Amino acid sequence: MKLNYTILDPKSWKPGSQSLVLSAYETYKLVWEQTFTEIKGSQAKIPSDQFTRQDYIQALFDGDRCIALTCIRKVNMLSPIDREDSWLGVWPDSAHEQMAKQNDQAIINSYFSVHPDYRKRFFQDNIHPSYIMGCLSVLHQVENRHELHLGMMRNSRSMNTLGKLWGCDTLDTIEHNNEPTDVIVFKIPRVLKASESFPDVVFKLFKNRTDLTNEEEYYERRKFVA
Repeated sequence: MKLNYTILDPKSWKPGSQSLVLSAYETYKLVWEQTFTEIKGSQAKIPSDQFTRQDYIQALFDGDRCIALTCIRKVNMLSPIDREDSWLGVWPDSAHEQMAKQNDQAIINSYFSVHPDYRKRFFQDNIHPSYIMGCLSVLHQVENRHELHLGMMRNSRSMNTLGKLWGCDTLDTIEHNNEPTDVIVFKIPRVLKASESFPDVVFKLFKNRTDLTNEEEYYERRKFVA
């Protein structure tokens, strides 16, 4: 595998990122249509707005193919509008209040996806792409000083077990989409402690990442590097 960690603007349709955004969207759509079809027991179609509403997409590519991704969105925990968002709206009031007391600003991590073709494939030293993607996501949290990084992890897919390896705390367990789901938060001190066990490949990918959320700035820098 030839891996690259890329940060994308899901609303961008510029030449430099167009094919990468489309590849990430295709993986997102494939994974979540399969997931909701399994949950609902009938063929599901997922609209694109849950992808385009995100502030940015963190994606892991093998060459030009998106093999894993997660969606990131900024929210204000004191805003009733954000708290009544379809994603946050399922959270228990106690979890809302606990987070709001700690910091009004947070990011939501949602729609974590691994391409079906890569679910049984491993990188160096038997490292799975899902583990690499999660490690990269929390490192980005630390670098950007997001004190609260919120998520929900389905217990049936062992995502809650992976979350602990990335440094999460479980706030509650709820029934969501007909199965037990942990309501979790990543905080910087716990992530830093967890990162002591991250493999070297994660830090290499993070150091060499491509950030296309500001394409003009990215390509201007590349001129000087070249």
